[in-house]
Amino acid sequence: MEDISCEICGKKMNEPEVKLNVGKHREVPLCKECYKRFMNVRQEILTMIGRKCLYKHLQPYMFKRVVVYSVEWLEQYLNKHTALVSGITEDASVVLGYLNVRAITFYAFPRNPMQPVLEVVIPYEVILVEAKRRYLDGGS
Repeated sequence: MEDISCEICGKKMNEPEVKLNVGKHREVPLCKECYKRFMNVRQEILTMIGRKCLYKHLQPYMFKRVVVYSVEWLEQYLNKHTALVSGITEDASVVLGYLNVRAITFYAFPRNPMQPVLEVVIPYEVILVEAKRRYLDGGS
């Protein structure tokens, strides 16, 4: 049996302590400490989104889909261009191209009424990369 390494810290394990399902056919092995890091980043993103949330179930008729690949960009976009957020789904299964991924989704209503409403998708892969970046930078 081969050793499995944690996706974030690289710790060698015989059996993965946690298998994080990030897509339909992809599971990522994590140790318990790194799973806590992943959940902390996920909770931070949900808190950041939740500050702008006014309506739980307001769904627009027409929207454009945006896939977020940077948490910093998300924070800047929410602060500068978003009036309110609705329809937060914490564990959605979203089809991006030909891939079925797990993600956090929500609708972002812009401050400028001439701009379109966006369906923002934050894949779990992005949250995983952010947790790894913070671990490598020495943070928790």
